[in-house]
Parts: sequence; structure tokens; C-alpha cells
Amino acid sequence: MSSMTKIFDFTYLKKQLLQHKSTLVKAHIVAVFAAITVVLQPLFIPLLIDDLLLEGNGRLTSKLDYILPAGWSEPMHYIGITLAITLFLRFSGFALNILQTKVFTGISQEICYNIRLRVLGRLQNIAVKYFEQNGTGKTASLFTTDIDTVESFISKSISKLILSVLQLIATAAILLWINVKIGLFILLLYPAVIFLTVKLGKSVKKLKGSENKAIAGFQEKITDFLEAVHELRVSRRDKHFLTHIKSSAGTMRDAIISSQWKTDAASRGSFVLFLAGFDLFRVAAVYVALTSPDLSVGEMIAIFSYLWVLMGPVQELIGIQYSWFGASAAMDRVNTFINQDEEMKGNLSGEFSVGEKTGVEIAFDKVSFSYTEGVSVLDEVSLKIPAGQHVAIVGATGGGKSTLVQVLTGLYKPLNGTVSLNNQDIYAIGLDTVREMTGVVLQAPGLFQSTVRENILMGEHADDEEVWRSLQVACLDEFIREQADGLDTQVGSRGLKLSGGQRQRLAIARMVLRKPQIVILDEATSALDPQTENEVHKRLKAFLENRTTITVAHRLSAVKQAEKIYVFENGKIIQDGSHDDLVSQDGLYSKLYNDKEKTHERSEIHA
Repeated sequence: MSSMTKIFDFTYLKKQLLQHKSTLVKAHIVAVFAAITVVLQPLFIPLLIDDLLLEGNGRLTSKLDYILPAGWSEPMHYIGITLAITLFLRFSGFALNILQTKVFTGISQEICYNIRLRVLGRLQNIAVKYFEQNGTGKTASLFTTDIDTVESFISKSISKLILSVLQLIATAAILLWINVKIGLFILLLYPAVIFLTVKLGKSVKKLKGSENKAIAGFQEKITDFLEAVHELRVSRRDKHFLTHIKSSAGTMRDAIISSQWKTDAASRGSFVLFLAGFDLFRVAAVYVALTSPDLSVGEMIAIFSYLWVLMGPVQELIGIQYSWFGASAAMDRVNTFINQDEEMKGNLSGEFSVGEKTGVEIAFDKVSFSYTEGVSVLDEVSLKIPAGQHVAIVGATGGGKSTLVQVLTGLYKPLNGTVSLNNQDIYAIGLDTVREMTGVVLQAPGLFQSTVRENILMGEHADDEEVWRSLQVACLDEFIREQADGLDTQVGSRGLKLSGGQRQRLAIARMVLRKPQIVILDEATSALDPQTENEVHKRLKAFLENRTTITVAHRLSAVKQAEKIYVFENGKIIQDGSHDDLVSQDGLYSKLYNDKEKTHERSEIHA
């Protein structure tokens, strides 16, 4: 992978935010009024103390007299009016804060929705090796944990940033109005406090990265366990794997403990710095009061009230930096995913077409491939499959059979050599086009937690009659008709409500519905009993006519259906011919065939 390009960063978030200018303007207006409601609340009661208790100069009561009816110039009226104004400001601030949160939540969700769409679009093109190396849990956490961290930063931190800054500015202005020296002192003191807290918080990004990595590792293991829970339980291996999961949970626990206590320590350290600034400010306020005879008791109380008002926005600003580092670490992980090697799909024009009766000729020309450097899985394999021919590929496990068909479908790109259809390289044709004309049925087909209909259609458009015809070819129509919900029968997670053979036949029906010109059956009937398997092959025979078909199998009942058989060993073709020809030769196929026959005879005797 080349040097990482940072597609998602704070510059990107800024550009996305600016696309919502009109909404942001409204949010800023709301924030201004919210800040005003907060900073005005501590001002009224302290001024009343000067006017009513200490018989001051009437700075507040004289102004209230202008709006109060005649005869209301009584202390209780002043107190009642002041209390009403304070409560109004408090509840108004509450409502404005909720409105601002709603606005920013909408913006943040829209931005993160676009990020998810972009990452999902990338998911479609990333090379298969990434998923083999990283698994599903780590990848899934990108779309949830990491993007949610970015969303939280936008929705909460940015909205709080605006409000906190406005509150600080407004509070500083009021303090300057009350006393210039006090106002200037705060303008100099709190930037220094915030600067020091930022220094304390720089380790948070690394801590959050380690925490999320441990969480992703645990998610990966628990996902693998849940996907195989049936098999693990019946084989009594669930305890073994749960031990590993518990170990991973312990690793996650240690990472979270380390991250959270250190993060909390940094946060508390920041708060201690803030309190130290508060102490300095309080001492300065007392000093100013002693040296400034114009500063009244009520104003002193107001100043101390504003010290607590300041605590909120300063703490929010301290918290924002941790959210900043968390979002930065999350975007780094998303960028790492985005920068993974792309699957080379070749030509995207999709102009290659084949008539239904013409068929597709497949040719491998000196194709080599290896998963690990120096260990060949395919070693200069060359073979040609005429259009409409049915061939079988057999051999011992690990001989390269399944890898060959994965190279054909472009899941792996050959290190050397070419794969061509009708004398055109598959990359010149384009993998999208190649895959559109290819139907693959695997030994363990992927099924989704949905209905039979949706698992067959897979986004294709077809009426129920066509679906039933495909099920009939796969010998599954009778079973589905017996179900109360018919085509709407739920198959369960990964098809676990069906037997292994039923899952394979459902995958065959899915392939039949697509009517591909190339059919690949990779151990597609391995879970069927011999009688059902023979019936499936019988019904498939008419469907496979004029379709180029590759069967990868160990069971000779599937292999015998082929017109030609290729025998693989150590990534090379060592034999080819018909079943009868290969049996008569003294080679690997004859050995495999005889071993299978003996096994079959023993099973019949024991039966």
C-alpha cells in the first residue's frame, strides 16, 4: 500500500460543515441567544443586594421602575420580578440548547451518512486480501465505533465550542463592565489555562487508538464465534474458543483501563489547572475589591458568581480537545481502510456480450499465483475449455483447484499469465462484465437472515413463477411448498434454519435464476445424500446445456457428469481426460477413484 492519503480529516469536516451554511447561521444565532441567557442570570440578584440591602445607587431598581406599574416600587415586587426574569432566562437557555443540539445532530448525521456511503463505496472495490487479513469485526467497527466517534465530535463538541466561546466572550464583557481590571485579568489568565490543558491532553489520541484497536479485536473474535456457534457447540469446542474470547476480553479490559484512567487523569489534571486559575482569579478579585472602593459588595458577589459561570465553558473546551483527539484517531483508522489496495477490475465499459447459444470459451495461459511469496499455489497452469463444455477439476486438498476458479472470477489477480474468455483477457473485458456472466455455487454459500425469495433473488427482478422454476431445478421446491410461509419462509442467520444440503440447493437455485453463461460448481453438492445429488445433477443437465461449466469436487458422482477432467497436484495439471481414460491410467486420479470406491463400499457394508 502506498503512502496514506488523508481523505477524512478536520479540513474535510470543515468543508462539509460549510455546505450547511444557512443551517449553521441559524445555529449560531441560537447559540448567541443561549449564551446571553446564561451570562445574564448571575447579574440580577447581586445587584438587588446593593439596591435593597445595602441601599446602593439603584442601578437595577431604577431601571425596573421604568417598566413597573405605579405603586409596584416595593422590595417584594423587585425580588419577584428579578426571580421571574432569572427563571425565564434559565428555561429559555434550556430550550435554546436543545434546539442547537437538534440542529447539530442533524448536520453531523448527514455528514457521517456521507462518510459511511463513501466508505461503503470503497468496500465494494477493496481487494479480497484485506478481508482475509483483517476479518469482519475490525471492518464492521469502522462503520460503527469510529464513524460514531466522528459524529459525536461534530454534534456535541462543535456545538459546545460555539456556545462556550460565546459564553466566555460575553462573561468577559460583563466582567469588564463591572470592573476593567477583573475583566483584563480573566482575558489573560484563561487562555494560559486552556493552553496548559491542551498540553496535558495530547496523549489521549494514542490512548484512544489503543483502546479502539483492542475493542475491534474483541469484536472480531466474538463475531467469528457467533458465526460458528452451532458447529462449535455440537463439537464441544465452544469452551475452547470462549477461552480465547475471554482472553481477548481481558486484553480489551486492560486497554480500556489504561486508556480511561490516563484520560481521566489528564482530564482531572486539566480541571485542577482550571481550579488553580480560579483560585488566582478569586485572590485577584479580593485584591481589586480592597484597592477599588468603587467595587460594591453586590458586584463582588456577581464576580464570584461569574467564576462558576466560567467553569462550564472552560470545562467544555477542555473536554473538546479529548473529543478532537478521539475523532482524529478514528479518522486515521478510516483513512487506513480507504487507502487499502483496490481490486483491479479492468475495463468498465461492459461491451463484451455473448449469445445464449454461442457460449464462452475459457483459456488459462501459463497462469501462476501464490498467497505467500515463494510458495506457488498455481504453477504456470495452461488449459482451454471450449464453449459449452462441462469440465471437472479434481485433486488432493490444497492442489490449487479453488484458487483457479477464484483467479477466473478476478478475486485474485495472477502473478503471471492470462485468463481469457473468447480470446479476450478478462481484465480487458472488465471484471464486472465477467462476473455478470458467471454463476458460482460454493460449498458453504453465503445466505442472509431473510426469506427464501430474497435469498434467491439477491436484488434480481423475477416473478414467483421463475423463482419456483429455479427451486425445481435445485430439487428444493417440494420442501419450500411444505413450509407455511412458502417463499416467505425465513432461513435464519446464515441460513441456519436449513440443513447444509438445503443451503447448497438454495444457492444452486439462486444461480439458475441468473441464467449465467459460465457456471462454477465448487463442491456445490458435497452436503447432499447420493440420491438427492443424482437428482440435482439430472435436473441441472438440461440447464447446463450450451453453458461452459467448471465443477470442482472430490465426489466422483459430481465429477462423472463432466466431459473432461483435469487432475491438479501442487498447482499443476498432471492428468486430463475422460473418467474412463483416467481410471485406466496409473496416476493420481485412479488412486483417488479407488480410494473413494473402497470408502463407498465400506459405508454400504456398515449400513
